[in-house]
Amino acid sequence: MVKNSDFRNSFDIHPINGDILLVTEEQAISNQIKNLIFTDHYEVFWKPTVGAGVPQTLFDNFGPDSEYLIKNRITETINKYVKRAKLLDVIVTYDGNNGYRANIIYRPLNQLDPVTLTTLITRTR
Repeated sequence: MVKNSDFRNSFDIHPINGDILLVTEEQAISNQIKNLIFTDHYEVFWKPTVGAGVPQTLFDNFGPDSEYLIKNRITETINKYVKRAKLLDVIVTYDGNNGYRANIIYRPLNQLDPVTLTTLITRTR
């Protein structure tokens, strides 16, 4: 069975053997999804289409139209770039504090149980 693994975003080093620490399975897939969501188009060199384009929608008016647009962008990005999980559902709701809460439900390809990733999407400027 194949195990999903990635480097930690902080590149922490193991204190004894000096290797870079890894995250595995659900955490690795969740990190990939979060990185794609918060990456805007043209931020990755030589790959202008990578990213969801969600950050630019946070400056639109809050409402059902923005929720629908964010949901579609997240869905399209995950289906296109995350090959180690099957997307089951994306639920985007306005949180009342100038941001959105996204519940992303996916199933890793080598597991039966679904995983729910909850992330807050807010403006940073």
